[in-house]
Amino acid sequence: MAIDLTRFRPTLYAAFVLVLPFGPFLPNLFMGLILALGLWHFLQRPRRFSRAGALRFFAMNGFVFFHFVSLAWSTDVASGLNKALLLGLVPGLYLALGILEKPTWKEAGRLIGYFAVSVAALSLFSFAAAFYQNGWSMGSVYQENLASALIGFHYLGFSLYVGTASVLLLYLGIFRPEALPSWIRLWVPAICAVLVITLLMLGSRTSIGVTFLVLAGLLLLGRKRLGPVARWFLVGLFGVSVLVLVLNRALVEKFREAVNYGNQYEVTEVWGGRGFRELIWDCAWHTLRENPWVGVGYGDQQQVMNRCYREHRYQPLLLKGNNFNAHNLFLQTGIATGAVGVLLLLLAIGYPLVLLRGKKAGLYYIFILMIFLTGLTESHFNRNAIVLLFAFFNSFLLYLHLNDEGTSNT
Repeated sequence: MAIDLTRFRPTLYAAFVLVLPFGPFLPNLFMGLILALGLWHFLQRPRRFSRAGALRFFAMNGFVFFHFVSLAWSTDVASGLNKALLLGLVPGLYLALGILEKPTWKEAGRLIGYFAVSVAALSLFSFAAAFYQNGWSMGSVYQENLASALIGFHYLGFSLYVGTASVLLLYLGIFRPEALPSWIRLWVPAICAVLVITLLMLGSRTSIGVTFLVLAGLLLLGRKRLGPVARWFLVGLFGVSVLVLVLNRALVEKFREAVNYGNQYEVTEVWGGRGFRELIWDCAWHTLRENPWVGVGYGDQQQVMNRCYREHRYQPLLLKGNNFNAHNLFLQTGIATGAVGVLLLLLAIGYPLVLLRGKKAGLYYIFILMIFLTGLTESHFNRNAIVLLFAFFNSFLLYLHLNDEGTSNT
């Protein structure tokens, strides 16, 4: 008689999203348990995969497998294999979540609510730890001082978590409030306020810009659903956000540098994030032109970039043992796997959008927007925390909408 362990699936999912911001050990542990549960269920109830299902699997995960293939022309296979195994969680979760019971809106509301609460809790704990360690000042809770105060989260990854939690929660709060647990529904405004303030203090310009763009779009689409209390709350939150921005001179300076305000921030004059990225992207394009079709291999991407930094005398990029990646998800993919890998990545983005055509899958769309728009300035798949976030929610939200017989309201 087959033992049914799938009853533990909701608990595993909930535990995973609750510990996800508090990585890396616990999220990796629960990720492994979810994969093991999917494998157990498959072994207990073997099934045949249709040709359409196989094509869908490879369309969405082909870019991952091509990263493994690129190890064949890498010299540093060990380094590439470690990264490829991390990226392998993407197809692994796709299979595991597909084998297990399909999610419902109630479960989606519960998991997104738990995830948002967990990120907000980490934010509050980090504020308290940062003030305790560094004193009471704006600088004490800015960027890395805040992100690393409690668990050593990199501020760019933390920013993406905060932004993603805020847009997913707001979407449900406006368009699917019945999906959220009642106690979380009551606290949506407070949770969003904590997340927005945290995002501003973390200081990631791209995450701030993309998150506020998506939030503004959601509020515009859902404006008729907002009551007078909600509208006044949003006006107050906007005012607080502007106040934080004005008082946080370091963040204002970062935005001035990003747009080269008054031509004061040329790369030859100021070594800011914008200047660094200009040099990094220059080397990325050099590398792509030299290896256009299949790249340099997943194991050699960083060695080749470092060599380019030395050859072009971009010495600031090499100081203190720095190893700057391409700071762009698509350029990073191109360096490792060339035009073939980039096309496969674009297929993995575009195919689900075609698959969900007519489903009005707003929750999935905004998640993809958050990942890939912020990926224009960061190499997301080089970080364990971002791979875990993408691997789980990309598959979970896709199956949610594919399984949804009704329609959403956007």
